[in-house]
Amino acid sequence: MPATAATAVVSSPFVIHTLTTDHQGVRAGVLTYRQIGPTCYVLTLWVSSAHRRKGIARDLMQRVLAIPGVKTVLLDVAISNQPARRLFTSLGFAVVGSRRGGWLTLRLTLRNEVREASSSKTLQSRASL
Repeated sequence: MPATAATAVVSSPFVIHTLTTDHQGVRAGVLTYRQIGPTCYVLTLWVSSAHRRKGIARDLMQRVLAIPGVKTVLLDVAISNQPARRLFTSLGFAVVGSRRGGWLTLRLTLRNEVREASSSKTLQSRASL
């Protein structure tokens, strides 16, 4: 397959990527996203109740922030989900909109130093596992 065809498939809005974290053979966290050009849309972020407050959601998000070519990350979060909102705020996300049903849209525009810091923290996190 030519490189241009592979690039087109990877950046297709119909491809959903999945990142996972396992702990002792058990699925502890899942993040799904779509990447369309330089924009990444986080669709789902889930951490099992037994593994919450252990940095798993942060690690999954940092892995997204380290994806080459991504300049903007967008996601929706329930207004009532205070732990998730605190996580996203600590990563630098800002509210850019809201919609019916109690949802906020958040955006993070990446700078090179943010990407480098995220990559470094992710590598440190993975090394400690």
